[in-house]
Amino acid sequence: MIAGIQILGAVFGLAMSYFTFLFYRRGDYPKTDFVFWMIIWIIFLGLVLFPEAARYFLNPLGVMDLMNLFMITAFMATFALLFYQHDFMRKNEKKIRAIVREEALNNPKKKGDL
Repeated sequence: MIAGIQILGAVFGLAMSYFTFLFYRRGDYPKTDFVFWMIIWIIFLGLVLFPEAARYFLNPLGVMDLMNLFMITAFMATFALLFYQHDFMRKNEKKIRAIVREEALNNPKKKGDL
């Protein structure tokens, strides 16, 4: 029997799969991002709809419950994405700083010019 939280999780997974496909079709995602996120959502849907299949992973990892596995994985993914975003932001900041420096040196404005 499927529990209410499983239905909610399945609806969420299907909605996120749809949005991933929609963003890919609009050209917002390259193919690699599309494939990466679709694999994530398919695994998510599989674990939500068939939680007994996760028992294979729970025992070797020493995790007692599937919900704990989801939470641990979610924390790890969140911190990995946060780290990646921070690195990406720093690289962009460095590029912008170099562009502004080059523009300032090549096109100096006189005092009073706007």
